[in-house]
Amino acid sequence: MAHVGRTPGDTLPSMSDLFASSELGFQLRKPPHWTFVPMRFAEHMRQKTARSNEGFAEMLAKAAGPFVYAHHHHADELAAYPTAQAAYRFVASEVSPESMLPLLVDGFSRRFSDFELLERTDSMIFAGHLAAHVKSFFTVKNSDGLPFACVSRTYLVFRLPMVFSIGLSCAAFGEHHVPDELDQIAESIRIGSPGMPLG
Repeated sequence: MAHVGRTPGDTLPSMSDLFASSELGFQLRKPPHWTFVPMRFAEHMRQKTARSNEGFAEMLAKAAGPFVYAHHHHADELAAYPTAQAAYRFVASEVSPESMLPLLVDGFSRRFSDFELLERTDSMIFAGHLAAHVKSFFTVKNSDGLPFACVSRTYLVFRLPMVFSIGLSCAAFGEHHVPDELDQIAESIRIGSPGMPLG
């Protein structure tokens, strides 16, 4: 199985780039030039995207809202913002990566007509926990209806009874195609026990 992400006990990063919730037992570090976005603005951006993309609103309605959202804002309207976000939900004990991953892939394929599955990992270790992962390509329209191509990675991380959904995305090509930055974020993530210190 693949292993991605650090586990509790590693050295803490700079506080200005750090999101940490002891209540959730979750920690994420963003690149210095990225910005943490308040949840009310993140939700506004999600709804704005939904209005420009058929079927996207239905997908958002079914998805859990993020508890952390960060992006690299730029002026190119034809390129996706590099983005990181994480959400969680409580699930039944019998739920597994093998049962949830097909539903995730099916949801993407039904919502995006040009969806392409680039990678799929049904069983891996992410931040010390059992997880699954997909990497995909699809096109999203901006608020003016102009399309831009995205590459997205989604990790489903199982710390039962909770499952964390971690999404990392960027432009599919060009200046804002930044897979190295997404790698840095993924490697920074720690998932410990709720209520316990992460550092």
